This record gives sequence, structure tokens and C-alpha cells, in this order.
Amino acid sequence: MDREIVVRYHASFEEMVRKFPDTGIEYWCARDLQMLLGYAKWENFAKVIDKAITACQNAGYEPRDHFLGLRKMVELGSGAKRQIDDIALTRKVERRLKSEQKKLPKQIEPLDDGTGP
Repeated sequence: MDREIVVRYHASFEEMVRKFPDTGIEYWCARDLQMLLGYAKWENFAKVIDKAITACQNAGYEPRDHFLGLRKMVELGSGAKRQIDDIALTRKVERRLKSEQKKLPKQIEPLDDGTGP
């Protein structure tokens, strides 16, 4: 991967970091990371989060320490607002999600069989 891309990718993650005011623990909102990691649908990203929760448990960590359910207000196209579910992810989880994203298959380019225009 091009170094410039890696630097921008890392900067994008760091721009999204938040802190819990009472503890100072850094976290990211899963829905913020969803698009950055290339997931168009929440349902698909939620499956990756479920895998990360399982990995957390298998490593002997308490998932509640790294995955906290949140509700946040979003504005709809009509200007109305509604609450949606989200998940606060700690730095340990953010690293795991980036690792899972690297395992995704690259988009396959169609083969040129010489029959095209």
C-alpha cells in the first residue's frame, strides 16, 4: 500500500476518535468507521463487529469493556431526526477491525478475453 494512502487512512481514524468525559478512554463510533472501512451496509459491518466481540472473548477480555451500545440522533434527508443504534469501540477493537478489513478479498478485475470492444 502506498505510504501516502496509509498516512491518510491513519489520519482519518484519528480524526474520528472521541473520549468518554468521565474516564478519558478513547473510542470510535462504529457507524463512523463503517464507511471508512468500506462497508456500505450497517448489517455487513455488524457481522464484523460480532467477529471482533468473539475474538475479544476468546482472548480472555470482557467485551463490555470494549463494546458499548449507544444511541445517537441522526438527521434524515427530510430534515427530521431519529435515534439509531451505534457501538462505542475502544482502540483495541479499532485495531482488530482494521485487521479484519485487511483480510477481505480484493475486488476482482474482469479478465480481458479479447471479445470486448
